[in-house]
Formats: sequence, structure tokens, C-alpha cells
Amino acid sequence: MRKIVNLILLVALAFAVGGWGMTGGGGGGGGSVNGPVQTATWIATNVGLSVATATTYIWVNGSNNGNEFSTSVPVSLIGTFRNLSCKVNAAVGASNTIVITLRDNSASVGAPASESCTIGGASATTCADNTNTYTSTLASLMALQVAQTISGAAPPSQTLRCTIEYDTSNAAVPSYGVPQTSLLNFGSSGTYTTPAGATWLYVCAYGPGGGGGAATSGGAAALSGGGGGSGSTECGILNGAFGALSAAYTYSISAGGAAGTCSATPTAAANGVGYTVFNTAAPVVNQIVAHNANGGGTASTTVNGTGGAGAAISPITGFNIGALPVNLAGANGANGAGAAQASGGSQGGAPGGLGATVTAGGACNVPATAGGNGFITVTAYFN
Repeated sequence: MRKIVNLILLVALAFAVGGWGMTGGGGGGGGSVNGPVQTATWIATNVGLSVATATTYIWVNGSNNGNEFSTSVPVSLIGTFRNLSCKVNAAVGASNTIVITLRDNSASVGAPASESCTIGGASATTCADNTNTYTSTLASLMALQVAQTISGAAPPSQTLRCTIEYDTSNAAVPSYGVPQTSLLNFGSSGTYTTPAGATWLYVCAYGPGGGGGAATSGGAAALSGGGGGSGSTECGILNGAFGALSAAYTYSISAGGAAGTCSATPTAAANGVGYTVFNTAAPVVNQIVAHNANGGGTASTTVNGTGGAGAAISPITGFNIGALPVNLAGANGANGAGAAQASGGSQGGAPGGLGATVTAGGACNVPATAGGNGFITVTAYFN
């Protein structure tokens, strides 16, 4: 029995003086193109384009904008795309057109011609391409291009809906070997060697945590330093769609922040020493990076220390949602609370250290702990 997935793509088109404009964002939906019917919704607004021709890109990952790479998603099975069909709820107007074209790795695709259809004129509201087809590969990076040309009167705001069949019934299912996972710890070698036969890598970088906060002895009250913040996490997929695998990759892993001390003149807790970085193949992407967290604050003789700030997420450059499935900020450490030892942040990357405590009467009690060291996991997949 033929397996067909109908992909439903919705994008609201808005026109204002100055031209068509589209921004990303809007509703949910999305995921992958392998499975039951997928539905995605986008709302586009004018962004002040000064020309009457504009191009945007849409797909099922919940985004649309003028950057094709940012809206494209990979397919994990070889399949055939066919029967593209699109509809708007109102005619676009005389001398105006919307051209929808299937794209793979930033190129229009299809046979015998590009899989594409055009809505245009004073009355047309639909288009279809039931002739051309396209068979994807394991390295396919798919999107729909929507090109608008406005030569006549501005059309009303409207919604464009597109469906396309994705048939994987005749595709050979890849035979995958057992994945191999490597744990790269702080202090280990700075080069990861790609296993022979690997076709893609799933890499996660974990930033170092901040040290637990110091405490000042000699006060009357029981107090504690703040917990260190936790590092951030960033994971990325490396395969043919996002840069051919290299034989080896360099990486750097930073230590967690040193713990604060407890004394009459304590040494403050240190931040995580630096970023955790896995250097990937240019020019498609440059690095998978996780940030370091701050150390916990020092308790004075009268006031508890505050928790250290968790690491911020890394700016996303060169990745789309399919290539960068995880980008998670760290968590703040807990504020000191008297005799109880403040806990470090635990979300995201390496955890923060525990704060030092002093007893009522000002004696040092439980020492602070250092933040966790950064680390990297790399899972290699084979077919």
C-alpha cells in the first residue's frame, strides 16, 4: 500500500504601501515531514520592502521569511513529492502573481520541469502541478518558495494554503548501524575523530557551571552563600545538508567555576571559566557553543548571598530549526537561606556549585563546591 503524507502549508499574506513583506513567527504546527498529516500556520506582516517583488520561503517547521536556509528542513527518508496544490481566499488581482515552487538545498527541483504553480489575475484563486515530481535524498533540505510580483493594484490581505504529497512507499529504508556515542570531558584531547562510515553526527555542548558562593565568618546569624548558576546547552546536527562531515573536529571545554571560601575575608566564587565549543565545518556553520554560568554571591556577616545567574543561550547563526534542535539557557542558582546550603542551578549544562554556610555565631560550617566542568557528547550514526 502506498504511504502518502499530505503536507498542509498555510501562510497569511499581507500587503501594505511599499510592497509585500513577510516575517517569521506565527502559529505552531510543524515538526518533520515523516508521519501523519502535518499542519503549520504563519502570520506575515509588512516589513517595509520598497519594491513590488518579494520572495519568501515556507515549510512545516513553523517559520517563513526571506532566508531560505532558516526555513528549510531535512527529510529523513527518501520519498517522492508530487501533486502540489495551492489556494488563496481572494484573487490576487490583474497583473499580480504568486508563484509557489518546491526547493531542495536552495535550488528549484522537479522533473520533467520544476514542481511549481502560479496563481494570478483578476479571478484565479487556485493553482496545481499534477505533472512534475521530485524524489528527495537523505541530504535533502526542503522548502517552498513563494514569489510575489505586484504590478497592478494591491491585493487584499489573504491566506495562502498549499498541500503536497510526500510518498515514501517505494523508498528503501536505510539500514543503520549501532550509533556510537562519545563523551568528551574537560581535560581530554581537543580533537574528535569521525568514525569511519558515519553519515551524520548529533553534537551537544554543555557549558560549565558557576562556583558555589562564599560565606563570611564572624557574624551572629546562620547564613549561606548563593548557589552557582548552571551552564547552557546547545545541540546541533551535522550531515550532508548542513555541511559535509569532516574527518576530525576540534573542540574546547572549560572548567567549572572555583568554589568560594569561608573565612573572615573570603574569596568569592568564580564564574565558569569559559565557553564549551565544538568547531564545525565552515562555511555552513561555524560552532556549536554552550555558555558559562556565574558563580554564587558571597554571604556577608549579616546577609545571605544571591544565586549566580545561569548562562544565556547562544545566538543562533547558520542553523535552522532542524539543524539546531536544542538551545537551552542555564538556570540561576538558589539564593542563600540561612543555615541551609543553597543549591546550584541544574537546568541546561553543567550544574552550579553549592554555597558555603556559617552557623549561628559565625563559624564556618559546610564548604562551597565548585561548578561542574563543561562537556560534550557526540553520537555518530551510520547507514
